[in-house]
Amino acid sequence: MAFVLERQIFSEFKIGLEKKPVILDEFLAACRAVNVRFDTAIYENRFIVGGVVEQLLGASMRAVGCDVDNVAKTSRGVDLSLPTLDVGFSVKAQFKKGPEIRLVNTMGGSGASAEWTHATIFVIVGVGIGYADPDLVTSGLIPRSDVLTLKTSALAEMWANQQGFLIQCDVPAKPVKSSHTRVASDVVAQDIMIEFKNLQVHYRPER
Repeated sequence: MAFVLERQIFSEFKIGLEKKPVILDEFLAACRAVNVRFDTAIYENRFIVGGVVEQLLGASMRAVGCDVDNVAKTSRGVDLSLPTLDVGFSVKAQFKKGPEIRLVNTMGGSGASAEWTHATIFVIVGVGIGYADPDLVTSGLIPRSDVLTLKTSALAEMWANQQGFLIQCDVPAKPVKSSHTRVASDVVAQDIMIEFKNLQVHYRPER
């Protein structure tokens, strides 16, 4: 059977969080913080928040003994990897309730030609942190013009029948409106302008 190692690693992660609940608490608090500070209603923040969640999840897994690497910078489709075991996970986060979750982006191609091939860890508002793979969930896939989506109801049904693949927890919703939001480019600009003193004097972040 495929995905045996991936399922085992997620099970170890689940058990690890049960033994160290402070790690789960910090993960959820960090998810809440990034959504407050970088409102995804601003388009440029969407990929940033997703990338931060991948980093937070990787750190959480390592904190309970699952020695994953964050590899999204160099590996298309896989965000977390255990290279010695040839195992990888995609990470998908949804902080606003919706009927579908974006599964595979086709970069301008057709969603009809996209395939779900990687074990995936989902972080879903009001549900928790769940695992699924193409052998566990075979229905609910919907090809769109440039993306393959998955019905959240298909995930919910699988997790209801196989509760070992879900870490039930209060994943926070993104704020309806954040009064303290930043744009991701502010952080990068500040980092770069440290090296350029004349520009730094006149730096004015977006309001």
